[in-house]
Amino acid sequence: MLNVDNKLPDLVSFFKARDDIVAVWIVGSYGTKYQTENSDIDLAILFSKEISFFDELDLEVQISDILQTDKVDIINLNKAPLTLQFKAISEGREVIKKDPIKVADFEEVVLDLYQDHEYFYRTFYNELRERNHHDSQYR
Repeated sequence: MLNVDNKLPDLVSFFKARDDIVAVWIVGSYGTKYQTENSDIDLAILFSKEISFFDELDLEVQISDILQTDKVDIINLNKAPLTLQFKAISEGREVIKKDPIKVADFEEVVLDLYQDHEYFYRTFYNELRERNHHDSQYR
């Protein structure tokens, strides 16, 4: 099973050297009871500025080299859907927080927006679950 915990100090050093990274969280199944042989490591990254898709790919390759695995996915929190942003800050395991003020500002915006939309997310999810349950009865 994938285990990169011993390489996290190298990863933290790499992130510290980059001016464009504000904070990083591990999200997903890695390091949880849900981790399987097929699990990868998902890193949610908050950037200080907009970066291109190709810069994201290059960053993913560099992280893969440090962790010595190609089972790496990065999530650009600046562009991610609100639900994923919320999941990263509420359930993610913090790897590094270089600028606590920028992180606090980001968290405040995400929490405010999520609270504003939570009712609609729950309503949609419940209706979808009910519809799927109903449809499965007639198959």
